[in-house]
Amino acid sequence: MKSIILAWWYWTRMLPISKVIPKEMMPIWDQPTIQYIVNWITSCWIKDILVLLTKNKKIIQTRFEKNDEIENMLIKSNKIEMLAKVQNPQKIANYTFLNQSKWLGTWWAILQCKKQINEKFFMVNFWDAIYDKKDFQMMIEKFQQTQSPIIWISPQPIKEVSNHWVAKLDWELVLEIEESRNIQKAPSNYIRDGFCILPNEIFSILQDIKKQKNWSKFRLADWINILAKKTKIYWLKINSYRDIWNTNKRLKANNNIYQYWKLF
Repeated sequence: MKSIILAWWYWTRMLPISKVIPKEMMPIWDQPTIQYIVNWITSCWIKDILVLLTKNKKIIQTRFEKNDEIENMLIKSNKIEMLAKVQNPQKIANYTFLNQSKWLGTWWAILQCKKQINEKFFMVNFWDAIYDKKDFQMMIEKFQQTQSPIIWISPQPIKEVSNHWVAKLDWELVLEIEESRNIQKAPSNYIRDGFCILPNEIFSILQDIKKQKNWSKFRLADWINILAKKTKIYWLKINSYRDIWNTNKRLKANNNIYQYWKLF
């Protein structure tokens, strides 16, 4: 199985700093945020990672490439422990970097990865948080049991589900996802979160969307709901996560490590 990391958003909540430093590269303690995601993905024995970038985020690619100048300097200085930290991101996975040239939504971004995905299923990361390693392992275990698509969900206070993708659930399955702007009409207090495992057939759904005249109006919930009518989609409730979508939450994450030496 391969994993797609969507790193093509501009992250307007973190402007103006995110204009210069991609949010994915801003540190949580001693490493870039994206490194936590890569570490958890590879802990589940997934070694092939596709990273979808925009032209102003090439620094992310640099993070995972070999740097002879730095490595030779560390070798000459006998800084072996630091050398291992520099080399580790390169060694733990096989990376493919794709440039997202158009800003046409998540469905278009995923469709750009079609040629790189040959397996029946693949993982997609819609991250705006750092998640517990255990949740990744639970997702792989559930996939091995069901051999079906899986979507992460997390419970929220009902008053806070407004403007989130809210899941309509039936026992183990996701029946529908909708953007709930009215909390009184929300189908549940569970929102779509983090990661999902999707089948290869999602690409044919996305290609059909591309052919329609109103394709620009299609959003994440639309193509997930089309898939839900064709096959069973299982949900997985995640246990804990650390929001990092704005400056205050990112500072809280760093402070939590400083005080307690843990993220969660």
